[in-house]
Amino acid sequence: MKLGAFKVFMFAIIFGATISIGIAIGMGVSFLEEVDDHTHEFVTGCANSISAGTLIYVAMVEMMADEFSNQEIAMKMTQKFAMIGSFSFGVFVMAILAMWA
Repeated sequence: MKLGAFKVFMFAIIFGATISIGIAIGMGVSFLEEVDDHTHEFVTGCANSISAGTLIYVAMVEMMADEFSNQEIAMKMTQKFAMIGSFSFGVFVMAILAMWA
């Protein structure tokens, strides 16, 4: 799919605007630390969960779906089970590491 120059320009403008808005939100949240400790923890936790959810979505939908839909792998069940097992083991290890973070 080839995008025109106008669409590429618009995507660049939208990307730049959302980055600036995100930085402004982050700066605003950093000032909440002085206001109330519980509010700061709540807002930081919500921001972290949104960030983690975005990363999980990208990993599961964008990357893993492409890997599992590969025609060469689709025919080999042992390789597919090895991929699922490796992925599950990686999720388990990351969950264990998250308990110490």
